[in-house]
Amino acid sequence: MNNKAVDLEKVKLLAESYLHHKKESQELLKMIKEEFADTTVSVSEALSEGGKLSYTQVAPKPRMDFKGYSAYLQTAVVKNISYTEDELVQIMEEFIVQKEPKWVLKITK
Repeated sequence: MNNKAVDLEKVKLLAESYLHHKKESQELLKMIKEEFADTTVSVSEALSEGGKLSYTQVAPKPRMDFKGYSAYLQTAVVKNISYTEDELVQIMEEFIVQKEPKWVLKITK
């Protein structure tokens, strides 16, 4: 087993510095998001130090409402209703949910 000593004072200072910078970066990100509030124009800009800033609209993929679908099927089982495979596919399509597109901010290095 390796019993390497750690300079706890140095580690504590580094951790405090990390927490300070993390809080500062969260505040900066909040300010950037506030600038883009209510904006509906796509942005893709290169940053001076090689990073990239993009603000784009993303359309989420359609999702299946499994909870609603399983509740529907449970009710059908209780009522002793049976469906053909084609009917099940049609019923399943009724439980596909399409969410509204949303705007996403990305800052990459």
